[in-house]
Amino acid sequence: MSAPGPSWSPSGPSGPGGPGPGVPQPGHFLTPRGQDAPAPPPGPPPRSSQQPLVWPSEETRPGAAPLGLEEPRPFALTASAVLTVTAGLQVACLVGFVWLVLWVGSGSLNLQDPLEAGLAHTLNRGSLALSQGLWLPMLGFPLAATVLGFLVLIRTPWTRVALTVLGLGAVAWMAWWRLDQLAWVAVPAGYVTLCVVLLWTPGVSRWLRTRPRPLEDPR
Repeated sequence: MSAPGPSWSPSGPSGPGGPGPGVPQPGHFLTPRGQDAPAPPPGPPPRSSQQPLVWPSEETRPGAAPLGLEEPRPFALTASAVLTVTAGLQVACLVGFVWLVLWVGSGSLNLQDPLEAGLAHTLNRGSLALSQGLWLPMLGFPLAATVLGFLVLIRTPWTRVALTVLGLGAVAWMAWWRLDQLAWVAVPAGYVTLCVVLLWTPGVSRWLRTRPRPLEDPR
């Protein structure tokens, strides 16, 4: 007597007419089992959209601004630079224009007329004073201040020191030039002093100390 052969049920877990419990489901051999799943490759953890990947070489150093958190330029520094550049250009243009008027006017007046002769003598004295060396400080200080007024915005401490020394030198020269008439230099000296004081406010000093670090190669 022969043993009965295996019998297959016409119905299975998926309903009547479906494959039985012993028949593998479609895609069975393509889907890895839990114990056969490949392990993830070794490497850095996946980067999320909320937290950027920070390499060990990009750690924050003392006195350096963190990446992406650069402190904006202080208002006092911007105001001092604008005042310095504006005044420097205006004074340089004014001195050049006055020098041209003195030179042209002194040679175009009629010296036979007493009134024009006196005016020509005054113009000639001013033009002669500028020609003999007065033009150097009157044009040198404004032009140098204009250049340093632009450079002070690039976040380098030496430009602030240079602009301060230039301002103090300009005030000292004005006081020496008009020692007998100090009231004439009170307004320009106060203007220069204001520009220098704005450079040394605590916000400007902190901004110059916390310079941004360049990006380092993580390799």
